[in-house]
Amino acid sequence: MEKLTGDFSGLLIFRKRSIKVVDDEIDLDEIQKMEFNASDFDGKKWMNFRSPDPKLSNGINNRASLVTKKGVRLDFNFQQAYEDEFHLKMRNLLISYHLADKIS
Repeated sequence: MEKLTGDFSGLLIFRKRSIKVVDDEIDLDEIQKMEFNASDFDGKKWMNFRSPDPKLSNGINNRASLVTKKGVRLDFNFQQAYEDEFHLKMRNLLISYHLADKIS
């Protein structure tokens, strides 16, 4: 497994009308745009050019980016326990966010 570094704290909770980040709640109306990259998962094999053997990921190289209507960009990394966990669990909310014109 790859070494974990950095500060991993709190929860990122997506709701139909808001997103909770640790102790802050951001109303969906305050968000102009959302972007998601959820391609990493725990146990995913990846190659390092310095090693002939594949490495195993901890699944933390996923990102949620929010841009507020005030122009503030907020970026968060999150972990997936298995492949496509984000899309499977978030499907209905992602559709809701798309219909609210928050993601394309």
